Amino acid sequence: MARWPYAFVLCLAFALVFAPIDAARSVRAQDGLPTHQGSHQVSASIGHDGAVLSLKNGISLLLPPGLPIGSSRNVTLRVAKQRAKADDVATGFVPIGPTIEFDSAVATNGTPIQATFKAEGFRPRSGHRLVVAMELAGFCDPAKKLPKLPGGLCAAWSLFDARYEGGACRADLKELGGRRLQFGSVPSEGGKSDQS
Repeated sequence: MARWPYAFVLCLAFALVFAPIDAARSVRAQDGLPTHQGSHQVSASIGHDGAVLSLKNGISLLLPPGLPIGSSRNVTLRVAKQRAKADDVATGFVPIGPTIEFDSAVATNGTPIQATFKAEGFRPRSGHRLVVAMELAGFCDPAKKLPKLPGGLCAAWSLFDARYEGGACRADLKELGGRRLQFGSVPSEGGKSDQS
């Protein structure tokens, strides 16, 4: 008779410890990928199965299955501490939404990485086209005033085509540079894309 409280406490402790694990496993994107969510930052260990990382502000990255990243890599998606400066990105660049950081350089084997920013009712400016700007590390050019990075490299921005569909700005990317990303628009006649 005196043993039942111990069994009850043991069962309750077991349920409390393992319930969050089961709940975390049950969170899946519509396409069956594990989804990791955070407010201003989300960190996860991802592997060949792919994953979706999403933030409360409507930003998400869909990392498709089959990425050449090994069996497990710890990655972090977060709101950047420093917002992208429009003049550093491209002439006429107009930022849309938050600047984000993804801390791991990743290239795809075919299926693109999808960057998304939920923006209901958004319309690009007249005469502008939608892009996503990706900050990359590269060689410094004395003729340009590029921000310095550790290791003697400089930060430079590349533009990639984006589109507006289903209430969101979307971009399909062949790689992520392990630095900042920023959706925005550029004048239609300028700001040539670095990816077709």
